[in-house]
Amino acid sequence: MSPSEQAERLALTAADGQALAATWFDAKPAPAEAVMVIASAMGVPRRFYARLADHLAQHGLATLTFDYRGTGDSRPTLRRGRDLTLLDWGSQDLEAALTAASQRVPAKPLFLLGHSLGGQIIGLAPRSEALAGVVHVAASLPHWRYWPGLGKYALAAVWYALVPALNAGRDMFPARHLRFSSIDVPTGVTRDWARWARHRRYLFAPELGIDVGRYRRLSLPLRAYVFDDDPYCPPAAAAALLAELPNARTERVRIDPAAVGLGAIGHFGFFREKMRDALWIDLLRWLHERTAAAQPAGTT
Repeated sequence: MSPSEQAERLALTAADGQALAATWFDAKPAPAEAVMVIASAMGVPRRFYARLADHLAQHGLATLTFDYRGTGDSRPTLRRGRDLTLLDWGSQDLEAALTAASQRVPAKPLFLLGHSLGGQIIGLAPRSEALAGVVHVAASLPHWRYWPGLGKYALAAVWYALVPALNAGRDMFPARHLRFSSIDVPTGVTRDWARWARHRRYLFAPELGIDVGRYRRLSLPLRAYVFDDDPYCPPAAAAALLAELPNARTERVRIDPAAVGLGAIGHFGFFREKMRDALWIDLLRWLHERTAAAQPAGTT
């Protein structure tokens, strides 16, 4: 039986009424020591994270995965795909997931693991200020100038030409057909993604008018994983994102997979089960340490 078959499927409701599909992995043995929410990368369904979520649950951290509106099993019920926004994903969907997780395991430390885009939008959710810690996996500011070599020009072409052209007249960006991801994504979201990425500071660019004050207020432990073989998250782009969280107590973990014998990791390999005895152990050690530090004196 797969981890997702052993878990509980949930239906969350965002503050604006949008229904969201989610999966709950209960801690074993209960009760949970802490709770984790996994925020997906762009175009990655929640099922991709099931094995890590189950592993965390088996080690005392109840874990919630969810699909953003318009993706996976969270089909849009309020608006067309072209009318959805990346702000919706952060301020509404991520907020709903954090709220549901904290209600299921009250009075326990709440953590967030953000993969790629999931690490970019954390400060859009008001409840992020209640987090006991954050984990970034391959999260960056995706402006083309942070990319090395000729890759920067290919990325610029994505933001300035490809996304606008393929968004035109559609409700869904054909990411699956382009083999960018396994599911298509609402064009309103990819419109914002490209618009933000054309600015060097991404959503933090003042001219975009987005309230990003919460990012500067996040004074919490943050562990950031970056992999040298990841073409979507070069170290300079990851560092640019971390610079926008100046009060976080950041631990940067840069890994050369070849040097440590882990084989290819890239943008997605952290979540594959072959990392159970390496990167997952490291993640759990950090989470257990942060959980202990977040407990009031005299509690267990």
